[in-house]
Amino acid sequence: AKTTALQTTLNASNKDWDVILRLITEGADVNAKSNTGNTALILAATFGRTATVTALLGVSGINVNIQNDFGNTALIWAAMFGHTAVVNALLENPGINVNIKESSGNTALIWAAFNGRTNIVTALLEVSDINVNIQNSSDKTALDAANTLAADNANKTAIINALKSKGGKTGEQIASDGHETMGGYDIFISELDPETLTWSAPENLGFPINSPDDELHFKLNSDLVSGYFTSNRLNTIGDYDIFFFWEIHTVKIKGRVIEGTTGAPITNARIFFRPLAYTDLYYFSILDEEGQYQTSVTAEDVFKVEIKKDDGTVTALEQFEIHATGGTNTTYIKDFFVRPSDSH
Repeated sequence: AKTTALQTTLNASNKDWDVILRLITEGADVNAKSNTGNTALILAATFGRTATVTALLGVSGINVNIQNDFGNTALIWAAMFGHTAVVNALLENPGINVNIKESSGNTALIWAAFNGRTNIVTALLEVSDINVNIQNSSDKTALDAANTLAADNANKTAIINALKSKGGKTGEQIASDGHETMGGYDIFISELDPETLTWSAPENLGFPINSPDDELHFKLNSDLVSGYFTSNRLNTIGDYDIFFFWEIHTVKIKGRVIEGTTGAPITNARIFFRPLAYTDLYYFSILDEEGQYQTSVTAEDVFKVEIKKDDGTVTALEQFEIHATGGTNTTYIKDFFVRPSDSH
């Protein structure tokens, strides 16, 4: 009965983590799965709930390597979404398998490299039995994934050097006429010089247009800022699905998060910018030891700003918006002050 109640809670859209931990403490199977194969550990890792993950890892009989219906483990999800503290907690478990592949053949290392997670790549590379050259279903390795990061990504060089220092190599298959890709086929952009009538070197459009799988049949609309492509990426409904895209302008923003009464920096937390117009979209940054953050957000949007501490406490701050946008070369400075009454 306890296990059935746990499965019901795991399937709920809003997870009650206190109930989940209580049911497990009262005897529910800690490895019970939701309808999509997710255990409590997988879900806690996905949402970056470090304290919950730590509590679950202390439960006797927990299987840290269980895969959901898409082949993802707790470690793969945590690495993909950049939850460094969760990854470190999982890596401390002696039974962790860092080389497990999800349904597209990607490991935690490949996903961490693909999304530019320097700290997570470094942590994974310290594991003695890590296989740095595992190839996914498109014959791409973690180094291939790192090579697809944008040229101005501050983490690209560090990740590539870290992988190469551990013997990292690119995959044998190079798709798209020999250009570096993440999947079997990626979408590239090349511009025509009207004076020389020559084309620039193809540049990978990167994430989120491209993925570790195949992207094909790119079609740009007449407005030159939207269009369609097909992909067989993870979680598609069929084999290849049709995706619509449009251009979103972003601007950089940075500042500090400060305790309003003492002036002390807020640490061990992340700041989230959630556009009110898009319920499934958010931007976040980890707060450093001085309470500093830096990220990019969409221009001309109104954001709900939240601070989420590692212990799960959420602080709602204020609505914030940027109207006078100067493009990605402009950095906006914004400090936030947290009052005790804001937390819940």
